[in-house]
Parts: sequence; structure tokens; C-alpha cells
Amino acid sequence: MDYSRPLFLRVRTIGQRLGVLRPVVRLYRRLIRPKYEESFDKMMLKEIRPGDTVWDVGANTGYFTRGFAQIVGDTGSVIAFEPAPIPLEIARKETDGLPNVSLESLALGAEDGFADFFLEENTSTNSLFMKGTGLPTTVQVVAGDSYVSDHGGATPSSIKIDVEGFELEVLQGLDRTLSDPKLRAVFAEIHFQILRERGVPENPGKIVDLLRSKGFSVSWTDPSHLVAKRTRCD
Repeated sequence: MDYSRPLFLRVRTIGQRLGVLRPVVRLYRRLIRPKYEESFDKMMLKEIRPGDTVWDVGANTGYFTRGFAQIVGDTGSVIAFEPAPIPLEIARKETDGLPNVSLESLALGAEDGFADFFLEENTSTNSLFMKGTGLPTTVQVVAGDSYVSDHGGATPSSIKIDVEGFELEVLQGLDRTLSDPKLRAVFAEIHFQILRERGVPENPGKIVDLLRSKGFSVSWTDPSHLVAKRTRCD
């Protein structure tokens, strides 16, 4: 099922208006989501190969970063992007001694610049979009294409994205990189609720359309996780 299509988005909107969406989401997360997340994780890790360059965009405390580093081995590399200071410091400790890991205190976005980043107290969830009692701090934002150009032009083999509702902006900043056949796969968690709160509920469809226009086949392992694999070279 394509969870980015307008019909599915309308069903989500109706559920929200009727007040049943949140209870259903809570039940899904408690009973069903762990199984599907495990499927997504396995699919992502299976795609990565020894010697690959992998980007972990929204690395948080480095859980996936460590797993990626183990797979790519000494001949590969993992670049983890995490602008939130506390998770980044934890990630540094968790990846200490891994020479194939580089940690970047950056947020990826559609263009280079700076943005307010909101740090949530007592949780590891942080976002460029204001939520709850988030405390603002200024972070540097870099387009992925700019990062590639500034670091020797090395295109990643795979990209994992978990950026709390700014998935489209990250991909827009990777326009040239997405066209490079060296990039085989993109894995992303799509935060539908945050996108609705931002006033851009149509973004999931734009994400799918963008990836397909760049030669990727797009599928969903569950209502939140998207898998894009290259099917052709332009």
C-alpha cells in the first residue's frame, strides 16, 4: 500500500477530526509497530555492503550508526548528522573507537543556512519544528549536495533519514546526489502527524514523486517507513 496517496491522507485527517486517530496510533505503536520497525531495520541493514559510504541523517544517539559501521567495515565509512547537542554527545561516546565513523553537528536541509532547532526536555526527540516545551537553539543547516561537494564529491551508497517532519527538505537538498547512480537506496521514517501540524500534509506524496523521478522504486514496510531502491540510471 502507498501510504502517501491522497485517499490515505484523507482517512488520517478524518480520523484526527473524529478524535480516533491518536488512540489508533497509540495502539499501533504498542502492538504492531515494533514488528514492522524490525522489518524495516532488517531491510535497511541488508542493503548496506562492506566498503559502502552510509549517511545516517538524524542519527540521534547513534544506534544505527554503530550497526552501519560494523557492516561497512574498515574499507567503508559512516557519516552521522545530528544537530542536537545531548544526543550528539551520547553518539560520540557510543562510537568512540570506531575509525570509520564521522559525526557532524549539522542538520541537513534544502539549502545552506541556519535555523532554530527545538530541544525537548526529558526526551530524545528534537526537531526543527516547535513542539511542546521545546527550547530553541540555533543550528547550522547544510544541503546534502553542498556537503558532498565540500568533502571530495563522495556520493553515499545509502542514506537513512529520520528528521521529525523535514524529510522532504533533506531530499530537496540532495537533488544532484539523488541522480547519482552510486546512491543505491534511501530509507526514511515519514512523520505524518508533524507534517500535518506544519501545514504540509501533502509532503509524503511529494517525497514519493521526487524519489521516483530520480529513478527509485518506492515501497512502504508500514504506514511510517519508506524504502526507495534505485531501479535505473539516468
